[in-house]
Amino acid sequence: MRFCPRFATILVLLVVTALLSPTSLSAATLGSLQEKLNTAISPGNADTRVPAAKAVTEGWQDSLPVLILISTYYQSDGKSYSHETIAKLLPLTDLLVSIVETKDGAIEKFREVDTSETVDVLTLAAASDDRDLRLNASSILYKVVDDDNLCIVFHRLRDPKLGSSGQLNLLQIAVWGANTAARENLQAAKETVEKLKASAEENPNQTSGDGDRALYVNTLDSLASGRERMRSESVAVPSETPAATPPPAAPSP
Repeated sequence: MRFCPRFATILVLLVVTALLSPTSLSAATLGSLQEKLNTAISPGNADTRVPAAKAVTEGWQDSLPVLILISTYYQSDGKSYSHETIAKLLPLTDLLVSIVETKDGAIEKFREVDTSETVDVLTLAAASDDRDLRLNASSILYKVVDDDNLCIVFHRLRDPKLGSSGQLNLLQIAVWGANTAARENLQAAKETVEKLKASAEENPNQTSGDGDRALYVNTLDSLASGRERMRSESVAVPSETPAATPPPAAPSP
């Protein structure tokens, strides 16, 4: 089975690092994990890849930190992902979706382990031209967005090169995160909304095509309305969820 050498390098470094840690997994466990990840995230026969992916998901406590670290490799300085990179990110994000959506405690573990680079990769993937990658990344961000990483979503939203579907996805994620945002992130929401509104006025046709203009405007207004909470001295903390808050909308196709 063909395996990307760069993945192999990352996994080998992880094994060496873990072995030097006083709380590390055993060498046998790490070797087994490397082999499973190798198979699960590589193109190949489904008869071997699917069982490996299932094993990686079931052993998520060990595999999640490794998957998060691998994802940081795909930072691209805002440039759209190539078809080759998308092909590598799809099985990786498939695994992350499976873990955060089905495993109790996985969301908290993700937030504990993740880095700004991880969320940066996911925000760019959520705005990808590839529908499957866009849906995967959006699904992950819906689960893990919080006060520590919401600012990265706002930063990506201000990118004038974002397509309408990607912008709509990130707006919905931002609305969901802003429901329990601290004052600093609400200020960032205000600045982002103002920038997007100004851009929409300058380019009234920017949401045409595969974006739903009405949904785009409604989502934008919802994000703006969250700023009203700044007028109160009592700002909700990240662990609070307003009772009237609706569930997040499905990612834009």
